[in-house]
Amino acid sequence: MKFYKQIKTLATLIPYPELEKAQSFVEWKNRLLFVTLTGLAIIGFIAYIPSVILSVKEQLWAVVAVDTIAYLILLIVIFSKKISAESKVKACLITFYILGVAILVLLGKEGAGFNWLFVFPILSSFFYGDRGFIGSALINIVTLSVLTIPVYFGYGEIAQYDTGGWVVNSINFIAITSFISFSLMIVISNIDKSLKKQKKMTRLLRENKEKLAIEKNRAEESDKLKSAFLANMSHEIRTPLNAILGFSDLLANKNLSPEKFNHYNSLISMAGDQLTRIIEDIIDISKIELNQISFDIGPVQIYDVMQEIVETQENKIKSLKKDIRIDFQVDKKIENLVIETDVTRFKQILNNLIGNAVKYTDSGKIETGYILKKEDDSHVVDFFIKDTGRGIPEEAHELIFDRFSQAENVGFQEGTGLGLSITKGLLEMLGGKIRFTSELNRGSNFYFTLPLPMDSESIFPARKKETKIFDLPQFNDKTFFIAEDDNNSFYYVSEILQPTGARLRKATTGKELIQLLAEEIPDLILLDINMPEMNGLEAMKIIHKIYPRLPVLAQTAYAMENERNKCFEYGCCGYIAKPFRKEELLNAIQQALKH
Repeated sequence: MKFYKQIKTLATLIPYPELEKAQSFVEWKNRLLFVTLTGLAIIGFIAYIPSVILSVKEQLWAVVAVDTIAYLILLIVIFSKKISAESKVKACLITFYILGVAILVLLGKEGAGFNWLFVFPILSSFFYGDRGFIGSALINIVTLSVLTIPVYFGYGEIAQYDTGGWVVNSINFIAITSFISFSLMIVISNIDKSLKKQKKMTRLLRENKEKLAIEKNRAEESDKLKSAFLANMSHEIRTPLNAILGFSDLLANKNLSPEKFNHYNSLISMAGDQLTRIIEDIIDISKIELNQISFDIGPVQIYDVMQEIVETQENKIKSLKKDIRIDFQVDKKIENLVIETDVTRFKQILNNLIGNAVKYTDSGKIETGYILKKEDDSHVVDFFIKDTGRGIPEEAHELIFDRFSQAENVGFQEGTGLGLSITKGLLEMLGGKIRFTSELNRGSNFYFTLPLPMDSESIFPARKKETKIFDLPQFNDKTFFIAEDDNNSFYYVSEILQPTGARLRKATTGKELIQLLAEEIPDLILLDINMPEMNGLEAMKIIHKIYPRLPVLAQTAYAMENERNKCFEYGCCGYIAKPFRKEELLNAIQQALKH
């Protein structure tokens, strides 16, 4: 520590090498260079003064000139702030080499020429490794070989050496300097490798630490958002449950008027629909993340679908007693427009976006409709939903389509916070895009696109309105086995099927179902999957092996795509996910009986 403090003190006088600019040197080499330069500045002065005095006394003016020039060069190199560390090393090496050769020529045996030439290969090997060792050794060999000429012919002070003595001294000098330089090169090389390895490990540790800090922050933020989401989800689930349970209790009152009975029943149905939507949102976001969404693509007359959604939302506005007007704006030329998409998911997207506009607008108007637009060399239908509601804070614009962000970051405490995330996911899977603009307290404008078919005849067919009338099917001659362990679910299904005239038999486990099959073969099995003792899939494996043509309709609360596919893999001919409506179940049964 004291050594480093001394370096810092000296660095106020002598510039310390810039490590970033000295790419050829590691930090410890720069420290040694700094110490070397500092030593030269001090020791050089001590050596220079007596050498000059003696040379002047002996009238060796050439030696005075060489010493002076060499020392001045060293001083310039030492104190210059503009010269890089690498340039300083090269300048010192060249100075030591020239000084050594000059002293040998000018003073011969009486000078310290061999000493300066000795410094040259040592420092070269230290700073430049094997390149410095080989280069300096070759230069010294060539130099001493060339200097043999004046020794042999007796030219100058170097002729003090006889030829034999010069050759022996030169060989010994080369051997000693090569041995020391080579050893130093090996040591320096190993130190370099160790330091580089240590530096690499330090860098990796620092990078990993930074990555861990980032991941930690992300995890904490994710946990925070999930906690907020779960708290909000608990609220959203409990609200319709409170209505279902509360009004169910009130229905038990024998003195209830028919009007209140019907009203309470309607409220229970609405709460059930709300709860179903919440559960479907959770399932949908999971399906989107797992890429398990399946689509039923077909022609969709978008004007009629949008009109239906608008009417539904207008009824909702009336029930909420809000002062909102919905303007449905479509050019008459494109009212008959038809696109190829999934009508159910299309309705879901529109309900999410128009429903959000209704939810977050207290008064004013909502504009919705569509136009034709060219985008990336193809034509698309560009839908818009504009409202005059609360708007979205600018800081929340990047988060609005993220899961869990609604509850905490956007400031809206209504809904699951999954609607826009689901909408974006569905649109991208259907080949569309979504974008929006919004200003706080001024409203929001949402736009989304869906691809348009290229065939002009299919785009604008004559619009036909179909009125669907559901006729209750009759199954008077049919026997259905209902494998269901939940009494409420069995009671619900049996209440739906009893008016059809079907004969029903119940099994509460997979084993019980197999036993019933030993007694009688039904026309259809309604099979729950999650049952005790033997689940539905295990039972189905046995049934399909013995009765491969027996129609089995899976009716289960497992709603993921992989669960649906698994039911078909085990031999089911139909599948319906809970909760389901009366019409959905009866249609599914009719389709299964055709199998």
